[in-house]
Amino acid sequence: MAPSDALHAQLRPVIGAQWINVGLCVSLLSVAFALRHSASPAVWVRSTIILLVSLFMLLCGMKMRRGRRWAYVRATWIAVLGGVLPGPFPAWMRIEQGAQALVFLALANPLPAAGTYSVPGQTWGQAQQCRR
Repeated sequence: MAPSDALHAQLRPVIGAQWINVGLCVSLLSVAFALRHSASPAVWVRSTIILLVSLFMLLCGMKMRRGRRWAYVRATWIAVLGGVLPGPFPAWMRIEQGAQALVFLALANPLPAAGTYSVPGQTWGQAQQCRR
C-alpha cells in the first residue's frame, strides 16, 4: 500500500528543511575551503562529517516519503542530537552551526506529527489506514 497524500503533505516542510541543511553544509565546506590555510584539521573533519550526516538525513526524508518507519526514527534521533557542537571552533563555524542547530530543531518539531506509531514492519501508509 502506498503512503497517503496527507503523509506527503506533512513531510513537505521536513524535506525542505533537510535541503536547507544540505545547503548549510555545502556553504560550511566552501568557507572552510576558502580559509583552508588557516582552518584547522578539526574544521575539515567536522565539516565532512556534518555533510555526510545531512546527506543521510536527506536519504531518510526520501524513505519517509515512501512510508518507511525506520527512516522516521533515525531522522528524529539525528534531529534531536544534531545541534551539539563540542570543541573549540572558529567563530564563523559556530555561527553556521548555530543556524544548522535551528534547522535541526525545526526538523525535530514536525517529525512526530508526520510519523505514526505502528507495529514493527508496518509502513506509514498502512498505519494511516488503520488509524482512520
